[in-house]
Amino acid sequence: MVLPSESRRAVFERLRASMGAGALPAPDRWPTGIAVLDAALGGGLRRGSLVLVGGVPGSGRWSLIAALLRTVTASAWAAILDDGSLYPPGLVRAGVRLERLVVVPSRGGRGDAGAVETLLQSGAFGVIVVPAAAALPWRRLERRASCTRTLVVAAGEPHDTEIVAVAATRLRCTTERPRTVGLGRWLRTIAGYTVRIRIERDRAAPPTCSCTVEVEV
Repeated sequence: MVLPSESRRAVFERLRASMGAGALPAPDRWPTGIAVLDAALGGGLRRGSLVLVGGVPGSGRWSLIAALLRTVTASAWAAILDDGSLYPPGLVRAGVRLERLVVVPSRGGRGDAGAVETLLQSGAFGVIVVPAAAALPWRRLERRASCTRTLVVAAGEPHDTEIVAVAATRLRCTTERPRTVGLGRWLRTIAGYTVRIRIERDRAAPPTCSCTVEVEV
C-alpha cells in the first residue's frame, strides 16, 4: 500500500531494497522463449537496449512478450507500465511468475515518463515493458537502459517516429491463421494461432539478418 505522504520514488526505493537488486543474474541477452526466434536473434534480446514490438491488437505481440516475461521472471524481476491492455490470466497461462512482476498503472504524460525513469534508475528489473504509444523521452530512456543493462520493450504501434529511430531491435507481429481442433467441419474450436514475427532490424546483427519466423501460440 502506498501511504499518502510517500513519493513514488520512495516507494520504488523500498521495493528495490526488498528485492535484493544486486543479486540479479546478468546474461548478455534475454531469450524470448521462442527457440526459432532466439536463433534468428543470436540468442535473444540484448540487455541494455530498447526493443519495439509492433503490431495491432490481436497480432500476437502480447504472446511474444508473455513468453519473454516467463523467461525473465524465472530468475529476475520484471515491470510493466500498464495502459489497460494487460491481461493477467494470459500471463499466468504463459507461465509468468506474477510474484516477480511489478505493474505500474499508466497515468499519461510526465507521470509515465517519471515512473519509467524511476524503474530504470533502480536497476532492479531485467525487463521493463511500456506502451509504444506513450509520450516518453525515448532517447533518454534508451541511454538509461544502456547504463543499467535493462531491456526496455515498447509494445504496440508508436505515435511518433523517435522510437522507430532509437530502437535497437524492431519486431513486427501479425496473426496469420487460426489453429482448430475437433471433428468435422462444424464441430471445431480455435486452439491458437500462427503468428508471423518479422525482424525488421537488429543492430547487433548484420543487416542481412532481417527475416521472418512463424510460431504457434
